[in-house]
Amino acid sequence: MCEGVAGADDDESYSLLFGNNNWYLLLRLYYILCDRLVYFHSHAMKAMSVAAAEYKSDTVETAYALCLKTPREFACYALRTCRAEIK
Repeated sequence: MCEGVAGADDDESYSLLFGNNNWYLLLRLYYILCDRLVYFHSHAMKAMSVAAAEYKSDTVETAYALCLKTPREFACYALRTCRAEIK
């Protein structure tokens, strides 16, 4: 249904946007990015709640709770990767 029709549900309404393939690609990639960010955010919140319950502490570091590298380990890894790419 169109937006202008009286009694149209929000789920059934749509908008029409004219553009070329570049606009479509930009909007599609933006949608995918936002969708993935929401997905990762929800999983990060679940992991944080599990880690907080497991360690009984409110000050659990995010990197530790998500099993990520510490900033020092990450910096060393990034430096080694850059050196390998340059050679």
